[in-house]
Amino acid sequence: MRRAITQAFTRHKNLNHHSDKRMERLSLLTARERQIVNLVSEGLSNKAIARQLKLTDGTIKVHLHNVFEKLGISNRTSLAALAIRRDGRT
Repeated sequence: MRRAITQAFTRHKNLNHHSDKRMERLSLLTARERQIVNLVSEGLSNKAIARQLKLTDGTIKVHLHNVFEKLGISNRTSLAALAIRRDGRT
């Protein structure tokens, strides 16, 4: 039992460490990328973001691809969770 608790704590600590690094990497994003991250965290689709920013869906996809690469994440759910954590909305 003690070993399981220790392993769970270690996994949690490692997850927080990765999350902290991703939080630091947010500063690497351009102003447009940060704008898109905020809209993703509000639940907007790529199409809705494109309409709001007067861009194409393809441009939004390219920006999101760049954001995912910079932050080391692979999906918009992780991106939204990171943005919400950054904003203290948890």
